[in-house]
Amino acid sequence: MDLTVKNIEFGYRSKIVLHDVNMTAKAGEITAILGANAVGKSTLLKCIMGILHAKGQIFVGEEKCRNLFAYKSADKVSYLTQENAVPALLTVFEVILLGRMSSLSLRIPPEELERVYRVMKDVKIEPLAERMFRQLSGGQRRVVSIAQAIVKEPEILIMDEPTANLDMQNQMEILDLVRRYTKERKTTTLVTLHDLNMAARYADRIVILKDGMVYCQGTPAETLTKEVVRQTYHVESEVTYDRMGIPMVNPLYAVS
Repeated sequence: MDLTVKNIEFGYRSKIVLHDVNMTAKAGEITAILGANAVGKSTLLKCIMGILHAKGQIFVGEEKCRNLFAYKSADKVSYLTQENAVPALLTVFEVILLGRMSSLSLRIPPEELERVYRVMKDVKIEPLAERMFRQLSGGQRRVVSIAQAIVKEPEILIMDEPTANLDMQNQMEILDLVRRYTKERKTTTLVTLHDLNMAARYADRIVILKDGMVYCQGTPAETLTKEVVRQTYHVESEVTYDRMGIPMVNPLYAVS
């Protein structure tokens, strides 16, 4: 189901962080939220989830809800934060299994264990199954957290910087997996990203924030233009297109 945000407003005391944010993330698509540092990307996700209490309206399909934690099918929502906050004394397998615990009893059916192994295979971390989570590198922890989010089989997948601390190969493999999952299951996937070119390659729709407001939204080709990059990132760039028509942003120099 589509996820629609209407007139979101949020601030800390006298500081306005988000103002009149309106956007829609469609089922079966990846919607990427972009923008310079401290523009409100992570804050917007927290408002949508209900971690922060914002003014405005959230709709899942036609159903209005205060936030996704209050949504009647909240167990069908996965939220990946930047912090990788999981219990320290668990193995990788146990951390991923936590993604299924809301629907499990103390006796875990074999098919649930198989589901975890299948996801681990998809993200290529099977050899880490018995390793302690605390022993992993930052990049490995990120991959495990993504596996935990996906194993839940959510209808709505919210991910804050899913490719943080990953090298280029792992970034592409993870985003390939997220795109495949999104298309096959018609999941509504909303992510924040820093890398404009990764967003151009994997997102169906892009929302760019500036000064806590939506500056523009549309397809990668519609939003990732030289003028938009200049106005929102304060960088002069060259934008070319590959043979698939995907824009590629080459930053040249910073502008004031």
